[in-house]
Amino acid sequence: MKYFIDFEAMQFSDEIISVGCVNENGKQFYSLVKPRNADSITEFITELTGITYEELNSAPCADTVFSNLYEWIDKSEKIDFLCYGNCDDSFIRATLKNNITDFYGQCGLSLIKSNLTDYSASIREHFGIKRSIALKKIVEYYRGESIKQTHNSLEDAI
Repeated sequence: MKYFIDFEAMQFSDEIISVGCVNENGKQFYSLVKPRNADSITEFITELTGITYEELNSAPCADTVFSNLYEWIDKSEKIDFLCYGNCDDSFIRATLKNNITDFYGQCGLSLIKSNLTDYSASIREHFGIKRSIALKKIVEYYRGESIKQTHNSLEDAI
């Protein structure tokens, strides 16, 4: 089963604050994630993602979110997580290191990390280009219309 996944993260700590995931059948998972210190969310991240301090402060902790994600994943067949760009791996590492204490939360995030593929290289190869191209441009090309990128992890995963 292929899962398209995206994260939003804190500006300086790289802790995950939002996860969006959709499987190849269209089933969706989304949650905000309370960071260790919600007070440290920057104005830049709030403007970029629309995620506020109040939302993060009332969000479930990383252990709960990634335990729930682990339960949501269909583990009866081969699992592939696809992301666009290489920053998601650093977000996972930072969250595993700083924000996960529960075994099942660790299972969920580790399952993603060990099966994560950045498909931006495949896109570059497909189009015969050497430099990275923004996901927004790829989506606009295939949809044939202009889109507004919201930096919402679920919308970006879809």
